[in-house]
Formats: sequence, structure tokens, C-alpha cells
Amino acid sequence: MYSVSDPKRKRLSWDETFMNLASIVSKRAACKYHEAGVVFVDKNKRIISVGYNGPTEGDVHCLEVGCAKVDGDPVTKKLRRCRGAHAEINGIINAQDSTRLRGSTAYSLLFPCYDCMKAFSNAGIAEIVYANEYKRIQTGGEKHEEENEAWELARKKGIIIRKYEGKLVGDELLESSEQTAPAKSKDDEQILVIPRNILFEKEIWWGLKTNNLDYYLELINKHAEFKRRGDVENNPYYKQIIPYMLFSHNAKFFAYKYLSNAGEQRLVNNNYQLGVGGHINKEDVNGSENPLEIGMMREWEEEVDFKGNLLSKRLVGIINDDAHPVEQVHLGLVYHFIGDSPDIQVKETDKMEGKLFDVKDIAQNMNHSAWMKIVYDNYLSNFCDC
Repeated sequence: MYSVSDPKRKRLSWDETFMNLASIVSKRAACKYHEAGVVFVDKNKRIISVGYNGPTEGDVHCLEVGCAKVDGDPVTKKLRRCRGAHAEINGIINAQDSTRLRGSTAYSLLFPCYDCMKAFSNAGIAEIVYANEYKRIQTGGEKHEEENEAWELARKKGIIIRKYEGKLVGDELLESSEQTAPAKSKDDEQILVIPRNILFEKEIWWGLKTNNLDYYLELINKHAEFKRRGDVENNPYYKQIIPYMLFSHNAKFFAYKYLSNAGEQRLVNNNYQLGVGGHINKEDVNGSENPLEIGMMREWEEEVDFKGNLLSKRLVGIINDDAHPVEQVHLGLVYHFIGDSPDIQVKETDKMEGKLFDVKDIAQNMNHSAWMKIVYDNYLSNFCDC
């Protein structure tokens, strides 16, 4: 803030302005190893377009599944070529009409690679202002190679090259935005996930898996990691881990339904739902060595009010259902809780109501979503004499 007693005395140069814009744009990059940003400016100092490096539209991000050249394919682990498009190419595409770029200046955080320099030459870029040199990572990540051909082509085509020596503020702006960020949305939650290729290394199943459960628990405890929910919500390369808890007392099972005044009207119906469950959040497990147990019990205590003792808590199966888009990115760990009291109720009584059902009545009263049907057909039906 400036005041009459302390007026502003200077402003950024054009080079400082456009290079710092390139630096800020680069913070959108999805590459694990290079942050690149470019700003194209015409002779009148008007911005034509900007670009940053990242995967092609609709493809997975390297920050989510790893670098194809270094970490390999997220499923097969086979090393592949880079899936990203460079900032310079994206900037040319974003201009829509490349003739607008003829005679322009490119402010690029990294010096262009040989392929991008060829595109610059064909687009008629007159000048390049860069901040840092670019060295391409070779497949495997153990070596780098310099882009000598890019320099040679620029000189051959008469493109003016200038090295930017001023300050860059991109990192400081990111730190500032994190400090002043508004309250996090659900997309920003850190939730427990496991890579699909690790989970299904031995076999892929559909439905409720009831054997070899200790192996999968050990696998999850060893390889599960926390990821931003918004980054994995629709990403089939990860399975979001959901503890799905069934409660019974004297062979009656607890179920609940949403009331007509519930906030999310899409959930309101006349059928009951089985199972209490939800994501395991990083902030809830507080660095525990057993995030499954801690996260599961946090969800249980958050959702229900049980005035009694749990006699047993047993993992009875693991649900995988790739036939439906939502279930495709979730993995259900089905636990059976047995209590010594029928005194159980949902905590949000203004939105939901719950009750205990005989197994024979479940089929008539349940909202048979994909997971509920799998659990009923493969587990609960074993408790029914009907």
C-alpha cells in the first residue's frame, strides 16, 4: 500500500514484467523436474499468449503418477517417452493464429529445446529472453543432455538471444498465496490411496474378495500414500481407500436413511443404506503407523453414537467394482463390527435416521447401490434363514 506521504517511486521494467509473468505461469507446470513458462509479446509490448509445460489434454499428470521417463508407466513401470508438451509449444497453440507471433519476443523461463526452437523459427519469433538453460533428462533419469542444436539454429536464423539477469518472484508469490489461502475445499483434503498397479500386481478381481486379506492389508499399510483428493477423484490409476463398516447386534444389522430436510437432496430416498464409511484423511491419523485403524475409528465415531462395547471388529472382505465410474476409483474394506448393545443411532439426527434390521428384511428396505448389493449377495445373505 502506498500513501501520500510515501508515494511509489519506481516500477518494473518490461523485461522484469514479462519474465516474472513467465515465472508465475510456470507454477502451473505438471512436470516433476522442469518448471517452464513462456510469454509471447508483440512489438508494442502487448501480450499475445502464454504457455506452460504439461501433459496433453485429458492425460494424467506426472505429479500424480510419476515421470514416464524416470518412474515409468504407472501400470507396467516400463520407461517411456515424456508425456508432456513443452511450454513453448503450448504457447504457440494458445496464440490460435501463429501469424500473430511473427516478429514477437518470447520471454521464456528456460531456454527452448531444439524442437521448440524449430517451432520458434517457423513461427517467426524475432527475439528470445531466457532466465535459465535447459538440459533434457534422458530416459532413466541418470543423465542429462544439452540442447546445443537449439543455440546453433537460433544463430543461423538470426534470432536475437538475451539472458535475463533480474529477479524472479514466482516462488515468493506461491508462498504468499499459501499463507493467505481460503479454507480448504474437499478437493484439497489429503486422502489415503494405493496405486492400482501395486494393488493388483498378483490378480484383479470383481466383487467381494474374502481370501488372502492379510496380504492386502500388509500391501496397503506398506504402499498406501496420501494424495490430494481433487487430483485422484477421477483418476483410475489410484484406488481411494474406504473403510466400510457393518454393525450388528443379535444378528440385526444397522442401516440409516436421509430425511427429506437433508442438505444433499440427491441422497434423499425411502430406502435405507448399509455401512458407515468414508475417506481416511491425513490430518485425522496424525502420523500414526496404522492409519487404517485410526482412520476407520475416526469415521465410526464421527458418524454414529453407540452406547455400548464393540465385541469384535473383523475385516470380512475387500470390494473392487470397476463396472461403475465412481466405484472404479474406490476400494472398500468391509469390516463387521459386533456390539453388545442395540443402542446405536446416527449423530446427525436432523438429517438421518437409523435402525436395526433383521437380515431377511434388508432386501426389501435397502437402497441397493453397487457396493450394498455386493455386500448383501456375498456376505449378509449368509446370515439369512429365508
